[in-house]
Amino acid sequence: MQGLESEPVDERIEAKRAKLLARLHGRHANNQTSSYAAPNRHKQLDALLAKAKEQIASGEVDDQTIKQLEEHLNLDATSRQAKWVQDALQQMRQIALGREIGATQANGVGVKSFSFKISQPTSIPSTSSIKSPEKKKPAEKPEEIHNVDELLDDGRTLVVKDLKNETLKFTGEDGRDVRVCNISGGRLSFAFRPATVYIKDVTNCVLLFFPVKTSVLLYDCSNLNLHAAAQQIRVHSSHHLSLHVNVQAPGAVIIEDCDNVSVAPFRMREVDVESKNEFWRKVNDFNWLAEAPSPNWKIADEKDWTEETVE
Repeated sequence: MQGLESEPVDERIEAKRAKLLARLHGRHANNQTSSYAAPNRHKQLDALLAKAKEQIASGEVDDQTIKQLEEHLNLDATSRQAKWVQDALQQMRQIALGREIGATQANGVGVKSFSFKISQPTSIPSTSSIKSPEKKKPAEKPEEIHNVDELLDDGRTLVVKDLKNETLKFTGEDGRDVRVCNISGGRLSFAFRPATVYIKDVTNCVLLFFPVKTSVLLYDCSNLNLHAAAQQIRVHSSHHLSLHVNVQAPGAVIIEDCDNVSVAPFRMREVDVESKNEFWRKVNDFNWLAEAPSPNWKIADEKDWTEETVE
């Protein structure tokens, strides 16, 4: 009986030994495959980075290379080469966006999804009725309506700069560029449709714009409340912003080197947004390439989705 019972035991031991040997053999084979695959992956990435470098230098980038870099970063975000991939991606995306803006401006494509609920102001005060800021004491300066022709640095650009705690409304001809620089405090309203808007060094201020034909570009601002609709909103090196915006494509709200940014839909009493899209929710953070949500921006609470007026 003992001999008959020992035979199944021996078979089980032999079966376990065979499984163990097979497992060890498989592990060895996998290690060999990995040892061959790793150098190949490095070579492929080196070639891809070299290709990206050439495209960056030439200023001509293609979407396929960008996609390949993104795929590599998603698969291996912790390697020593991940930072190189991230830097290349950032530069290529900037070039691609610049190309899109240039094509848009060359084709004269404007924002088509807005209409006015009421007529724009038809009366513009004469220059004699507007006092120069340098000749007035801030405490005595009332709210004013400015004609864009007063502050032009060339025939097509309205320049508003070096103001503190002013409440002003600007009117004029559609299609002019606007530059807003070195503003502290106050509220500035622009009751015409600019072509492109440039904003720099603005703090503790509210800016309101009728729909912009192409882009709003914003640099080095803080504690700013912006109300604007455009094809694209690009924000750089800015902090503590409240963006009430509408854009024409997902990812067209772009931030870079920014934090504490909240976004809400563009709502203005004088402007009817016919396109009820949700693209304003799709913020593209150039400094955050991980799949997890960026900590640098958030959707504002609905109680803060205010409707404004330029009046």
